[in-house]
Amino acid sequence: MGRYWVTWERQRRNLELSKALSCQYHEFNFDNRNKLLRYLLCLYQTVMLIRREKPRLIFGQNPSILLAILLVVLKPFYGYCLVIDAHNAAVYPFEGVYPRINQVMKKMHVLADLVLVTNESIKTELESVGGQAFVLPDKIPTVDSASKKNLEGKVNVLLICKFHSDEPYWEAFEAMRGLPEDVILYVSGNYKRLSAEAIADLPQNVRLMGFVPEPEFEAVLSSVDAVMDLTTRENCLLCGAYEAVGAGKPMVLSRKAALQQYFHKGVVFVENTPQEIREGLKELIKNHALLTREVMLLKDEMEVSWYRRLHELEDQIDRLKSGSQSTSGEG
Repeated sequence: MGRYWVTWERQRRNLELSKALSCQYHEFNFDNRNKLLRYLLCLYQTVMLIRREKPRLIFGQNPSILLAILLVVLKPFYGYCLVIDAHNAAVYPFEGVYPRINQVMKKMHVLADLVLVTNESIKTELESVGGQAFVLPDKIPTVDSASKKNLEGKVNVLLICKFHSDEPYWEAFEAMRGLPEDVILYVSGNYKRLSAEAIADLPQNVRLMGFVPEPEFEAVLSSVDAVMDLTTRENCLLCGAYEAVGAGKPMVLSRKAALQQYFHKGVVFVENTPQEIREGLKELIKNHALLTREVMLLKDEMEVSWYRRLHELEDQIDRLKSGSQSTSGEG
């Protein structure tokens, strides 16, 4: 009858927030099955959890859009308070290219009691259609810096990447052609969507890591000199930027307003072009010591701010639960 966090994928934000909010964490993840069977299994497991436990408060991640819709549909029947943790892709699905779908998704979030978002711009958009939103950025992760890896370059940079369509990774690869060969770009993420011909044509100072277990990823993150994370999306606070701050690494990030507002120290911001990315890397290398000091200051600021926001969120959740109980009593 307590707090439950439900997600259909493994992601650091789910793990961190569920722990900080003292939730029972339920991850229904069947990625090894075909897509239809995966969704059927996730739907079944979620419904059975709600029927069995009859929770008072559910946090649900969106995306999955289907999970969010399911929780909204079941809410009147089971009477729980619903908090949706809405990522950028939940408010702007399919890269935000379909305005009508964007509007439908915004209005769907109105049916939740509260929506968690990562920045003020998305909060304003949801509240403009009648939703109730609360800004809670990702918690700065604790990165295990005990294990290190011997890397090849004089300067080593980690590009945190999933090879999604909103990531200008080709531009990052091309940027490396104009840099010295001892400036090495390590690239995380599953690169299987790249053709063999494209891989063969990559610059000599690019290293594709593929998907690696978290301990190995953290070892590389702790060993590089800097982190790069790029996006074409507006209003998107990049997971890789939080990880860089957690590891105390200066960054090259896309010049987007939300990123500039939140990650305001220790960063070189660039347009998503090979020339700008190349010049940004040169600037980072030149000012590496200063940018590293700035990142450590930023980390302290962000940690203090995050815990303050967490306490404010707890207060708002208490008010929601009190209101829900009053409504139930009147019925």
